[in-house]
Order: sequence, then structure tokens, then C-alpha cells
Amino acid sequence: MAGLGARTIALAGRVTPPEPGAPIDTVLFTEHAFLEHNVLVPIVHVPELYAVSPRFESWNGAAVQPSGAWNLANAWLSAP
Repeated sequence: MAGLGARTIALAGRVTPPEPGAPIDTVLFTEHAFLEHNVLVPIVHVPELYAVSPRFESWNGAAVQPSGAWNLANAWLSAP
């Protein structure tokens, strides 16, 4: 909820997001409360897409981690 920004939190009023693992009825109650105040409720996160040149090489593992963070410690561009 904090990732949505202060304006969204203000629009939500006194409704607080449920804790991870909360019962489904608690989650649905919270979702309906947000929708009453026209608060955006994201249901899917689409990560950014990256493209690199065929010349891009990495020593150990992928250069882009599952979290989306770049791991450029062992990366380089090969000669053309």
C-alpha cells in the first residue's frame, strides 16, 4: 500500500491493508473498502523488460536477477 503513494493512502481513509497470510474474507473486505473510495487496487505486477546485444556476455548466471535488479559485476561486451 505504501508503494502506491501518500495520495492513495489518504484516499483509503482508515482502511489498512491486511497482513500477508490474512484470511480471504479480510482481504475481500479491504478490497471492497478501497473500491468504495475509488482507490486503485493493483492485481498484477508486470516487470520491466530488458534487451541486450548478442555481444553481451556474463560470467556467472544471468545479468538480470529475478527481482529485476541488474548484476553487472561479471558482465562485458565481446569484440565485434
